[in-house]
Amino acid sequence: MSLKTSNADPNTLQQMDDAAVEAEKDLGVVGEEATKALAEWWQRWYLQAGHKRLARVLLRQLKP
Repeated sequence: MSLKTSNADPNTLQQMDDAAVEAEKDLGVVGEEATKALAEWWQRWYLQAGHKRLARVLLRQLKP
């Protein structure tokens, strides 16, 4: 018997994987210095705050 690790549609998961690859490529547009600073910030906080909360914090920076 195989274990099912996710209830998500495999097609959806593949689309998310593909989007992650494109997002990584897009970081090149941002620039290495900014990308490194953001990655260091994320690493410093994600264990305490979680990925979703950090994403919300980051996206709030776009609001005027």
